[in-house]
Amino acid sequence: MRSPALRRRRCRTSPKPVIPVPKPSAPLRNPEQLTLSSGDAIAYTLPPTALLRPGTAPKQRTRANDIVVATLSEVLEQFQVDAQVTGFSRGPTVTRYEIELGPAVKVERSPR
Repeated sequence: MRSPALRRRRCRTSPKPVIPVPKPSAPLRNPEQLTLSSGDAIAYTLPPTALLRPGTAPKQRTRANDIVVATLSEVLEQFQVDAQVTGFSRGPTVTRYEIELGPAVKVERSPR
């Protein structure tokens, strides 16, 4: 069995090294537009945006949204939280769901 002094020595850790934080650089005063070129110094010009076809309009509601709303409602019911999913807003990446809490329901009770 080791003495408490030996145990204490092993628990000590060396101080963490100090990592210098880089200073933010100043913004460029005259930004330079770079051109794409090959090794032969032939400049490349981007095609006009008129060549692009307009995309389809985003869907306001999908089956996946309905499934998530039903699942959220079921979870709220399982946890006995007086709340309802009242709507959602679709974005290009994230869909936000609106939940309306019942009277006297604290926000801390909402499941995460």
